[in-house]
Amino acid sequence: MSERGRRFVGQPSHLVEAHFTAVADPFDPERNPGGYVNLGTAENHLVFDLLEPRLAAARPVTADDTHYGVLHGTQEFRATVARVLGSSVAVSLDPEHLIAMSGTSAILDAVAYATCDLGDAVIVPAPFYGGFEIDFSVRAGATIVPAQLSSDDGFALSPAAVVAAIEATRAEGRRVGAVALISPHNPTARVHSADAIAELVRVTRELGVHLIVDEIYAMSAFGETPFASALAHGAEHVHVVWGFAKDFALSGFKVGILHTTNVELHAAVAAQAYLAPVSTDVQRTIIELLADDQWISGFLAESRLRLAASCNHLERGLGRLGLPPTGAEAGVFSWADLRAHLPEQTWEAEEDLRRRIFDEAKINIAPASVFHGDEPGWFRITHACEPALIDEALLRLGRVLNSSGDGSR
Repeated sequence: MSERGRRFVGQPSHLVEAHFTAVADPFDPERNPGGYVNLGTAENHLVFDLLEPRLAAARPVTADDTHYGVLHGTQEFRATVARVLGSSVAVSLDPEHLIAMSGTSAILDAVAYATCDLGDAVIVPAPFYGGFEIDFSVRAGATIVPAQLSSDDGFALSPAAVVAAIEATRAEGRRVGAVALISPHNPTARVHSADAIAELVRVTRELGVHLIVDEIYAMSAFGETPFASALAHGAEHVHVVWGFAKDFALSGFKVGILHTTNVELHAAVAAQAYLAPVSTDVQRTIIELLADDQWISGFLAESRLRLAASCNHLERGLGRLGLPPTGAEAGVFSWADLRAHLPEQTWEAEEDLRRRIFDEAKINIAPASVFHGDEPGWFRITHACEPALIDEALLRLGRVLNSSGDGSR
């Protein structure tokens, strides 16, 4: 086995392992009342009733749809995405600047491979989505360097922390291949301010570093802070990633999108689409789904209303358990503070609590350790599901937090 091959071998991440354990034994109030309640997977289960009629409707199929298409996305598909994505952020997008691949992880992996050499650093504001470790490290061989954000100011994006991490890494003699940001943020569900995004674009340009912005929740912001897309800056060093998994609740379709005006990077990533293209059938399905701008507008508006309602439902339940508000503004989850229920502020104490929640209460929620923050005791809890599932999870969670000998204070 090659050293490269060995990097792919090993235990799956906690997020993946816990997901498949939970979905293999799902809670059902009548058929399986002792099953797992899965609030650890970031999926939107609130809008299938809106999608189903359009997905189930008869659609045209041409001979071209059954043969090889342009590997980084057909012209018609990229034009459709440019129209929808550009409209959502009020920016005119050129389809020639877009690349489609089979999921945002495939896009991020390809961008990492094109911007980083083995051992290069990628600076990421932390906590951050744990899948970035696979996306940036396994094939490209880059190393993630966290730029820690602080709970004291609600994990606000700090360009200064990013600059400090870049300078410290370079002082060690290491090359910084890129800065990677998730916006809106995963796991904190916060929306970064327009000023912070603009400042990060500016400082990365001045420091000569690629800025990769994962905007997979761009159309799922429902709070008071307006979403500010990095697409608005039109900078050659800024590369924006988006997909259909979250905003359109089509995670199973596996469609990721890259926007870049950098000619060399576009060529390098488009060439890698040979390895992970989107099927022409899926492209045709999405083209037909998005043919009606009025339907898109109504769908996204209703999705945001439902996300806000499900978030509020979770927040009220957490409040009844004596837990503080999470401040969630976007996405399908909240970042809950369970630090008061750790006997000591250590990763071992967090893992013990996670194990009790998962093994005893059979609730799947994701702990801070998998998001590479520096404060144990935070948990990401998905709320984009039926209220009854949230209620069942909170009932079980309350029993764990209030049980004798749990070390809470």
